[in-house]
Amino acid sequence: MRPIYKIKEERKVSPEFMDEIKMDIETTIDHFAKYLEDFIPEGASGRFTKTSIVGPVGKLLSGISSSKLETKDALVGYVVNIHENTSSKWLSDEGKKSLEEGVVCLLSLKEKAPNRLFTKALREIDYGVYKRKLEYIYNKKKKKDEVKEE
Repeated sequence: MRPIYKIKEERKVSPEFMDEIKMDIETTIDHFAKYLEDFIPEGASGRFTKTSIVGPVGKLLSGISSSKLETKDALVGYVVNIHENTSSKWLSDEGKKSLEEGVVCLLSLKEKAPNRLFTKALREIDYGVYKRKLEYIYNKKKKKDEVKEE
């Protein structure tokens, strides 16, 4: 029978540190959700998948989790390239600024959080951004419907 190995995190995580990580996650979600207001998937006809809603941010999160890209410029360039190839709306200066701020927050989070906690944080960010973008789409559609009724 093979021996069982138990892997233990070296750093203990205090409740204060967890609060700081949660605030960083929320800040990152805010920046990426603001950036995604500039992203409209090409060919979107009322049907959306999670991948099309989260768009380039989903690719960014998988890129950073695999350590495929590690610098701010590389990550921003990667997302801008995906945005240009898959969005029917150009990236505004405000959207690019939000993207850059989100990447800075994400890199800071990666640096300070232990690996397991960072992996969990990426999942939180992924679904947090998804929820915010869905709310944005819903509210935009609701306003559009109200204008039609008048």
